[in-house]
Amino acid sequence: MPHGPEFGAALIGLVIGGIFYGMVIMQGTFYFRSYRNDPLWLKLSVALLCVLDTIHLCFSIHMMYYYLITNFGNFSAVDNIIWSLKGLATVQVFVIWLVQCLYLLRIWKLSRKIITNIIFSSALLASLILTLLFGLGIGIFFMIEMAQLQHGLSITSFRWAIFVAFSATIAIDIYIATVLSVLLWKSQTGIKRTDSMLCTLIQYIIGTGVLTSMASLIYITLYVVKPDTLLYLAQEFSITRLYANSFLAMMNARSGLRGQLSTPVDLEINLESVLRFNPSSTSFGCHGPNKHSPPESPMI
Repeated sequence: MPHGPEFGAALIGLVIGGIFYGMVIMQGTFYFRSYRNDPLWLKLSVALLCVLDTIHLCFSIHMMYYYLITNFGNFSAVDNIIWSLKGLATVQVFVIWLVQCLYLLRIWKLSRKIITNIIFSSALLASLILTLLFGLGIGIFFMIEMAQLQHGLSITSFRWAIFVAFSATIAIDIYIATVLSVLLWKSQTGIKRTDSMLCTLIQYIIGTGVLTSMASLIYITLYVVKPDTLLYLAQEFSITRLYANSFLAMMNARSGLRGQLSTPVDLEINLESVLRFNPSSTSFGCHGPNKHSPPESPMI
């Protein structure tokens, strides 16, 4: 039976998630104002991401209202699986999968300008497709398990669904961060400003990969420790917005990076927060082979 502090942790998580939601909307608005020439499919993807995150917040508020207001003082209500809880989990699956798809697409576009060997290129494409299908399959498995729940979230079958789904999410995040970082490292030109920009992107990608992986790991830990409570929801409300913010921040950083390449000032790094990406502060040492002219980075 959950107690007040555990309900309170879930409420605090909802407030923090609301703050992150505001950041998503802010970054989405900035994107549509600043990148009007982007492809239509990318604009639709960003719009869909914002819409899904809005639905996720609505489901979150409804669920917390049910547990904290409608069933005030009724701690046994946590065993009731409200429809918005199932909707919350479904939207979460779509948001995470969509962001991972967009990152995988960036990997493919970047690799086409770096990898010239047809065997390596084909192997990478195959691994990207398998990763995409693996993430989709895990998401469908999780949604099916969630839909079958009637009473309580701590039954053995659903514990396994939580563990498998979020472990797979962590693995995919690590894969994306690793491949992107390697490709960007191989893109170095020997030109100081260009290489500094690439190193900024590498640091950002590694930081966001670590952040989202840690968020999923914390979620698993809280669920395993106290599955009969709402304590794990303190993390639930923020996970999807970490993914949305990470991708939108990378998209919105492009104009700043391009501006750095067009000025004589050395590109520096400031990664105070992986949620608010600002490519201007201290330098990060990276070195690559010398070339005569820097090509435009495929990431920007």
